Amino acid sequence: MKDMKNRCYRFDEVEIDPQNLIVTVGSENRPLEPKSFRLLLFLVENPGRALPKEEIMAAVWSDAFVSDNSLARAITQVRKALDDDPKAPRYIETVPSVGYRFIGELVAEGDKAPPNPGAASSNDSEPRGMRWAPWVAAGLAILFGIGAILYLRNPAPAGGPETRLEIGTPATNDPRSFALSPDGRQLVYVATVDGQSRLWLRRLDSTTVQPLAVTEGGAAYPFWSPDSQSVGFFSGGKLKRVDVGNGTVQIVADALSARGGAWSTGGVILFAPNPSSPLFRVSASGGEAVAATKLVNSGSHRFPQFLPDGRHFLFYAEGSSGFLPGAIHLGSLDSRDTNHLTDADTAGLYMPPGWLLWVKGGTLVGRRFNPDSGKLSGDPVTVADPVFFDTSHARLFSASATGLVAYRRGTPTLQLTWLDRSGRTMGTLGTPGDNNGFAWSNIRISPDGRRVAVHRRVNNNTDIWISDGSHADRFTFAGGDSGQPVWSPDGGQIAFKAYRKGIMHIYSKRSDLTGDETVLSDVPVQADGYATDWSPDGSSLLYHTANGRTGYDIWVLPVGVDSKPRVFLQTRFDEKWGRFSPDGRWVAYMSNESGRPEIYVRAFAEAGSEWQISTNGGIFPAWRRDGKELYYVGPDSRIMAASVTVTGKTLEAGTPVALFPTRIYGGGLDVNTGGVQFDVSPDGRFLVNTILDTVFLPITVLQNWKPKP
Repeated sequence: MKDMKNRCYRFDEVEIDPQNLIVTVGSENRPLEPKSFRLLLFLVENPGRALPKEEIMAAVWSDAFVSDNSLARAITQVRKALDDDPKAPRYIETVPSVGYRFIGELVAEGDKAPPNPGAASSNDSEPRGMRWAPWVAAGLAILFGIGAILYLRNPAPAGGPETRLEIGTPATNDPRSFALSPDGRQLVYVATVDGQSRLWLRRLDSTTVQPLAVTEGGAAYPFWSPDSQSVGFFSGGKLKRVDVGNGTVQIVADALSARGGAWSTGGVILFAPNPSSPLFRVSASGGEAVAATKLVNSGSHRFPQFLPDGRHFLFYAEGSSGFLPGAIHLGSLDSRDTNHLTDADTAGLYMPPGWLLWVKGGTLVGRRFNPDSGKLSGDPVTVADPVFFDTSHARLFSASATGLVAYRRGTPTLQLTWLDRSGRTMGTLGTPGDNNGFAWSNIRISPDGRRVAVHRRVNNNTDIWISDGSHADRFTFAGGDSGQPVWSPDGGQIAFKAYRKGIMHIYSKRSDLTGDETVLSDVPVQADGYATDWSPDGSSLLYHTANGRTGYDIWVLPVGVDSKPRVFLQTRFDEKWGRFSPDGRWVAYMSNESGRPEIYVRAFAEAGSEWQISTNGGIFPAWRRDGKELYYVGPDSRIMAASVTVTGKTLEAGTPVALFPTRIYGGGLDVNTGGVQFDVSPDGRFLVNTILDTVFLPITVLQNWKPKP
């Protein structure tokens, strides 16, 4: 926020005194609760701008988790204090499906009134994306409490008391993506503001944040250069780097579905280009990427971090089952061989002086580690509990070379929610849960619309459950992990992926809970394989799986005598989430061949053309029951719909339209959240895995950690 000494805001007969927290209308004081006053101040400091509810609540309630009801109550108090009629507003306007906007005419005493952020800048040489950034930054600065600002400006000396302070951030679809700079002076993270998901930069000696304007469109997994001057990230199927000083962006390498990167002091970037690959290395200035590790009894290598010598590195080796946790390994640029360090739920992180951090059962733990010998010693000790983590095994914590640690605490609460075509809530299914237990994920509605199959992780094991709305029954009991349920066209069976006796296969079982599991194919599927649909005639299953050469590909598994899988679609791009049309003629799927995820359709039984359905990104296709419309999730989390008209062998798609906004888990990003997060019932209702928390999890900054045995 700006310096509020001697500064007041005035509009009509209203005067706001930020220093003394006083609002007067004419000569009459209008008392407001502290949060309501902060709300009014935040609106006034952003005149003319439609502020999303999530951004407002992150700014005003940065120290607490609140619901829409808290915001609505505060808005009512402010309007009452200002004598403002919500039906004919003079000052605070409701912006449907977004939030609120201050529309009064400001006349400020003292300093000049803050300009409308929508006004044109007189500096035509300034990049367009940065013209409005200072005003967004001024607003977002409120995210930090006064204590946090003082702390970040004047950090405690090394050896001082342990301190933990929270940094509120706007809502984000990707809470994993944040990183402290090596020098401990900057924090970069992904946040969604005005529907745009991008990287934001917070200098810890400042009270403002700024967007990295070149990173719109789903930037993920940021990591810093050793000199803290550049940020590597992944976007549009590419590994990129951006100079934080001047915003220059460079494409470094292809990385279609990346799983993290790291930057060495020797100018080498180590990264995982897709979810089933070893690690690759490439010069930070670009060039040919070559394998740096080799897969041995592992589904993938991901989320590397270089040790101080710039040659050795830590990384996560995923288990051969996509459900099972793997281990933290130690590697070297001098050899593709690696050494096992410890089993873990997430990738590890080295923190000076001599600690290895990772997540174990929802707790961030640390253990003594010698980076020279590569040896662990002592017992793990708790750093923070609970912390957020998910199924990608990513690090949802970061550390600087100076000893700062940043992490997100807790987990978002999820609820399966029924919505109609306008987005109106029609009811809920099951009870709210957190995603460390996976809540209810990978949602599939039965053909008759009466039951829902999901997978859920309980007591460290993933199983399929079936709910009829009144109660839920566990469907799988074999002991190994099971997931990704798909209904047969008559609803009598469910196909699913399961880990049995050390091997992953696709199985089927009667949906009435009788009978035994049956293996549908002797050919194992990869750890990242997902069954996605069963053909209307019952003859074929679609599933996607990944390999290190072509990324994700869509396969067909015949159901019956000839059970040998065949390729349906395999390119150098990712193809995922295949869904049969109701008549079985067409397959809708997601591909990133354009550089971002889009929805396409092609014929199932014969080679031919493909038709692009989405126009601005999309994931998770689903057909309407009559096949005349396709639904999907847009990059801004809205449910989209496109009409489909078939003439002979030709398909024509209408212009996609937005049906309603959602708070779907994972947002509009395919971010390894445990599978599909929505489905459509035969009667046209939508079942969406919805985040209930209105303010997303803050980032906690820990300084001078004092290990406790």
